[in-house]
Amino acid sequence: MDIPRICEILTEAHKSTIYANQGHNIDQGRMKSVLISAIQSHMFNPMGEFFAEVCEVDGAVEGFIIGISVPVYLIGEKNQVSDLFWLATDKVNPSEPIKLMKNMIDWAKKKPDVIEVRCGTTPIVQSPKLAGKMLKRLGLKPYGEFYRKEV
Repeated sequence: MDIPRICEILTEAHKSTIYANQGHNIDQGRMKSVLISAIQSHMFNPMGEFFAEVCEVDGAVEGFIIGISVPVYLIGEKNQVSDLFWLATDKVNPSEPIKLMKNMIDWAKKKPDVIEVRCGTTPIVQSPKLAGKMLKRLGLKPYGEFYRKEV
């Protein structure tokens, strides 16, 4: 997987967030470390705690998903799967992000300790409402809401 290209996509997406607008930057070293750990973990143990997949256009990475399997609320006996990152550029076919998420859901279904897939949409996605519609098409249902307060 092309980690430098994935970093570019993440960095570009970050520019449209409230964090970038407030001057909060990405820690490039931490970003690379997280991506390398997740991708290597998936490559060496495909049924481990991380899922990683990309979509390409003309041989270049233009979208990706990184998922993680963790205990429910970090204290449960069973696990939940969630996406850490789910992004695609406007160069991909609109069906590609849905395929990435579907593949993560299929991965979760194969894990006997996983009881749910939980994902959210935030403004880092070009269109949170469109991403929500994609999730609903894949069978996910609304569950709670996000709130934030700057401190």
